[in-house]
Amino acid sequence: MEKTFIDDLCKMVAINYANYIEDNYVKVHHEKLKKSAWVNRKENTIYIHGSQEHFRDLITNHGKTDDQVYDGFLEFENLRLEKLKENENKKG
Repeated sequence: MEKTFIDDLCKMVAINYANYIEDNYVKVHHEKLKKSAWVNRKENTIYIHGSQEHFRDLITNHGKTDDQVYDGFLEFENLRLEKLKENENKKG
């Protein structure tokens, strides 16, 4: 199978997205609610062995869905690419 530009582009986006999540978010689960959400690790204190009340608070007040995290990633990437373009314009 021949590698294409689209394959490389998809791989790059997937790697960037995985790094974005790893650097910024933790998936928090509440057992009684049977609910999970992504919580920004830079903005919130997340205790690994926290109480269920702690997890409920994080999910309810700070939790994001998969779609919300992905939308944040798109905004982050757009800003990153704009800055990259500005830096290239300054050099050239």
